[in-house]
Amino acid sequence: MTEPQEELPASAVRPYVITGGRAGAAREPLPWEALVVASGIPAPPTLQPEYRRILDCCRGLLSVAEVAAHLGQPPTVLQVLLHDLLEWGLLDARTPLRPDERAGRLDVLPGAVPGPGPAADSRPVDGGRGGATYVRPSVAGSAKILVVGPLGVGKTTLIGSVSEIEPLSTDAVMSELGAGVDTAGTPTKTTTTVALDFGRLTLDGELVLYLFGTPGQPRFLPVWQELARGALGALALVDTRDLEASFATIGQLEDLDVPFSIAVNDFPGSPRPEAEELRTALDILPHTPVVNCDARDRSSSVRALIALVSHLLAIRESS
Repeated sequence: MTEPQEELPASAVRPYVITGGRAGAAREPLPWEALVVASGIPAPPTLQPEYRRILDCCRGLLSVAEVAAHLGQPPTVLQVLLHDLLEWGLLDARTPLRPDERAGRLDVLPGAVPGPGPAADSRPVDGGRGGATYVRPSVAGSAKILVVGPLGVGKTTLIGSVSEIEPLSTDAVMSELGAGVDTAGTPTKTTTTVALDFGRLTLDGELVLYLFGTPGQPRFLPVWQELARGALGALALVDTRDLEASFATIGQLEDLDVPFSIAVNDFPGSPRPEAEELRTALDILPHTPVVNCDARDRSSSVRALIALVSHLLAIRESS
């Protein structure tokens, strides 16, 4: 009698085997901030293990980005599997709110930002990392804001200070070769974001805001095209000790037509020029908000986000 075979870990199965040779989903991929949840329809007994892991993970609402991080699946593979589950009725999706809906709801931010502590469904994510919890069932939709800036400017720190969940980070220890290239202005930096960081903030129980931190090195700028798709706007962190390092970041935002505000992170001994001086030095439009913040402090970071949201609402009203 043949012994039952042990289920292989996901990492031991080649991606093209999992997807049946498909390199991508048959339709437009779900945005990273789209919310998915198992529909509750019983899965057939023949369903392959990778699909079952997704359904187990999605017993409550999660964004596509969170599912990818918790399961460790490559994004292209996950999109194929999610598409199949949606087609079969085993998964439901709540796509991000339309731009007019998202902008209209952001005016709750100044009065609705929760304090430190859980603002989510308290159930732990099945197979999740770091004690992760689900999004509240009452949430109707999601929106995305980018947190951008050069290497070592404090993006991961800011996201961590405001996120209601433990931020999911792709920081990696720098290699000797990478450190020689990337740390010219930040000699004490030993890790770097190699894909993205993201955190979550539930507003007024109905809208969940995802904060996506981008890699700081110029060679990762092409990654932004994917992350910027559908973003409401961006909070651009700068370090006044090295303003030149922010030029590429701001240029990329302008090229992608992403509205943004500037947050000057407070580093020990850093100069504190007036807002108008900074606008001139960075060559940005006169109406672009410039605020000071301490990325380590939740209240300070929230104020920077409120300045960005106020700017986005002003743009909406004037258009």
